[in-house]
Amino acid sequence: MLGVLRILHHNGGQADISELAKLSKSHVDVLLPQITAAKMLGLITSKKGTFVLTPLGLKVHKNDKSADMKVLSNLKKYEPFRTAAKKAESGFSIEDLAVLLTGNGVFWHTNDKKNLEAINDLLVQWGIFFKMASYNWHQRKWMHAKS
Repeated sequence: MLGVLRILHHNGGQADISELAKLSKSHVDVLLPQITAAKMLGLITSKKGTFVLTPLGLKVHKNDKSADMKVLSNLKKYEPFRTAAKKAESGFSIEDLAVLLTGNGVFWHTNDKKNLEAINDLLVQWGIFFKMASYNWHQRKWMHAKS
């Protein structure tokens, strides 16, 4: 997703899907989940088929840490981050989180092991990057990230 932000920045702040595919040397099916995530987090918008870098997206692209709290706030609107944020104070295991999520009909894969891996990957890639959670190896739990 950061690559999409970089391309948009270097392309005058906007591009359509074909330009993004050409400039990133990626297929559209690879770009669509990244574009969707960036839109959900408020980093880009779309207008008549053109993706536009938002001021927040520009800050994230420039690694401006002042953007982290806003992105984190946006991230917590979506699962598994919404539930993880609620459970982070007391700590939780991926297994416990998966049980809560699947009980609410939220899962990424029908295979339990692959579902656990998907949830863990999301927390590692996003939760740690935006300082929502950290992993306590001694307790084997995800916890609220220490600032």
